[in-house]
Amino acid sequence: MKVLKVHKPSLANEQHFQFGVDVKALIEAVGAGIIGIAEFTVIYYALLEQEDKAMEFFRKSGLTSPIAALDIQRDSIYRGLCLITEGYSHSKLSAESEAAAQIQLVIDQYGDFRAEDYNKETGTITNFVQALTERCAGALALLRLDRWATDLSDTNNEFKTLMNDRYDDQATQAGINLRNIRVQVDKVYTQMMSAVDSASFLKPDDAVLNDFIARLNTRLADYKKMIALHQSNLAKNAAAKQ
Repeated sequence: MKVLKVHKPSLANEQHFQFGVDVKALIEAVGAGIIGIAEFTVIYYALLEQEDKAMEFFRKSGLTSPIAALDIQRDSIYRGLCLITEGYSHSKLSAESEAAAQIQLVIDQYGDFRAEDYNKETGTITNFVQALTERCAGALALLRLDRWATDLSDTNNEFKTLMNDRYDDQATQAGINLRNIRVQVDKVYTQMMSAVDSASFLKPDDAVLNDFIARLNTRLADYKKMIALHQSNLAKNAAAKQ
């Protein structure tokens, strides 16, 4: 039995923190004795406290809504662009599948940058869109993805304007800190779950271990459904725009 995979960068800030709280509670309830994870739990719990404190600024100030909303929007546009490209890669029309392959090369070059801190993601999106428009103009037009590239650029510029002009240094730094902490939390979580999978491989009949993984996977399945629902709505919106 292995731990389910969840794309945690797709979770909103409060969902991401609640995810960590759920994992922590489960470890404390039934998983504390699992060999290999003790060295990670102390770090994981400490990072969760930092994440909670980083979010407190936004909870009190109300600044999280416009910044986070635009960040989610640009991430969604990027995801939509990727989904449509993936769809066209299976087209029976060679012109469409070849255009999709050309765009996919750029997507693969830049990778999934949605988990980066705000400033790095903003810069990467700028470069990504520039590479797309310079190298794939014809392919974008053929698949009607040129407007998606424009939407991604416009949303990214709007995000950058909010960060640079409408919020003070404290708010900007708080947003960057929260994103950085999320990345650290996810890194430790991945290491911890790798240890769990390794323990399960070595002791496939361990009742405590299997109970922990089964309970964890039940929770992870709920989060996967949450993300899948969001992506499904995104795909429907993408289809509607075509």
